[in-house]
Amino acid sequence: MKFKVYSDKKNEWRWNLRANNNRKMGDSGEGYKTKASCLKSLNKFISQVFAAKIEIVEPKTAAK
Repeated sequence: MKFKVYSDKKNEWRWNLRANNNRKMGDSGEGYKTKASCLKSLNKFISQVFAAKIEIVEPKTAAK
């Protein structure tokens, strides 16, 4: 996997996370005016991922 940091058509900075097959797995969700702001957002995201909890939602059984 890799993170891609880039400037879009509006000259805003964005990031996205790409799997090894190049499929997008996540993104910044918004554009940033500076590359530094974008990188700060990305680093915050990375640090929060390691603290994230896993929630398993079991399927509901059909009523009989």
